[in-house]
Amino acid sequence: MPNPIDTHLGKKIREARILRGMSQSDVAQGLGMSFQQVQKYESGANRIAAGRLYEVSVLLNFPVEHFYAGFGDKIGASEQPLEPRAAQAARDLSRIRNPGKRDMIVSLIQEILRDQECTPHQQVQAMAN
Repeated sequence: MPNPIDTHLGKKIREARILRGMSQSDVAQGLGMSFQQVQKYESGANRIAAGRLYEVSVLLNFPVEHFYAGFGDKIGASEQPLEPRAAQAARDLSRIRNPGKRDMIVSLIQEILRDQECTPHQQVQAMAN
């Protein structure tokens, strides 16, 4: 039975790989290993060494801390896997070369989420201002 931290790290590696638009074979080739080994890391079946996790973070361009984020807190325990449309949107966002336009899109998403969290009364007040 996989250790919970190994399972968490594997899920985060898989998520990062998908966000970068890479296959398990791409990651395996970049790390000089078999895609089966990448599968075992992602499933939590094999424990990933600290040095190897660093190599993964460099290859996928995520800080090492990203892979530990959410472990041990309530958010991490209930974290849902990234849905395919969200992964595609993240890949598309990362392909936009203009940082100002990327920031505009992120700001728009954050604004929509803030609006969603407001009560209808708060939304009417905001529109009146």
